[in-house]
Amino acid sequence: MSLLNFFKSLSPAGDPNSLNIGTLQTVIQSNFPEAKEEQLIKFTCLSGLLCRVAFVDLDISPQESGSIINILKEDLDIETDTAKKITEISIEQTKLLSGIENHRYTEPLCEVLDTNSRYQILKSLFHVAASDGNADNAECEEIRIITKGLKLEQKHYAAARASVKDYLG
Repeated sequence: MSLLNFFKSLSPAGDPNSLNIGTLQTVIQSNFPEAKEEQLIKFTCLSGLLCRVAFVDLDISPQESGSIINILKEDLDIETDTAKKITEISIEQTKLLSGIENHRYTEPLCEVLDTNSRYQILKSLFHVAASDGNADNAECEEIRIITKGLKLEQKHYAAARASVKDYLG
């Protein structure tokens, strides 16, 4: 048995998608069957990362949820109802699967987005962290880890963090 097949066998029902983005992708795909593969990757990975940062303190505030909806709407150019549905799904899945590793969300984004687009995601992550009035150290550390997964440099992290300097706690 190959190493890849071994890991597939450990995933729910041997689902090969669980090695990629996992359950969140499956749920989003079932709710948006008309979406193209690249859209699904963006829906899943962006919402998953935004929710991970918001959930660092084991709670997603209404302000954080609203910020996620706005970011999805603007960054993905989707309708408000679609952004709300994706956010609801992502919050639910993040609470259930809070231990999923960031690389499952960052690797697909690195494949479909350029450096500037990934930097914009970084800024969005900081805006979610600051949306409840305080971007605390745990949220900043989670974003620092995500920065590496997005194959961005320290200068990108510092610049994105500076965009919410008044909310750093």
